[in-house]
Amino acid sequence: MKTEKNDKAVNTRIPTATWEWLTSIGTAGGTVNTIIAEAEMAAKAGIEPWRIAQSITELQMIRRRSQGELKGIFTPAEWSYMADSLNGTMITAEFRCLPVALVAGIEDSDQYDGLGAKWGVDVKKLCAKVEKLTAAQVDAVFARVEAFWDSEHRDVEKWAIW
Repeated sequence: MKTEKNDKAVNTRIPTATWEWLTSIGTAGGTVNTIIAEAEMAAKAGIEPWRIAQSITELQMIRRRSQGELKGIFTPAEWSYMADSLNGTMITAEFRCLPVALVAGIEDSDQYDGLGAKWGVDVKKLCAKVEKLTAAQVDAVFARVEAFWDSEHRDVEKWAIW
């Protein structure tokens, strides 16, 4: 979104939990600008703005629940593998809920980058675990890994113990 000379600065209050969530999923300013652009498109399509806010709240709840469901499924080595595998990968909305998309990335990272040997991970077992995940859980994996790479304090060994 391009700003113009006569654009107005606007302040708004949002709950601390919402701000923390926005900043945890990436640069808050960029996220907010993206939300504004989406809101403008939604308004043009006749969608009420409150529905967007409701959708954000619902996504927060789905991600929190799905991330909670992931605890204990993957070993620290598997989390490290997935973080390494997804480093620098752009995950589009069309793929972020597909177990097969995550499996393809995992398999490619082993075949082309040797991550299975690097992290001591049985790639077939890791893929079998991913194939059993729900769409929301796959999104939660991507979101957790993205949050790791977006953080300033990246200690994969600490992060992977979860």
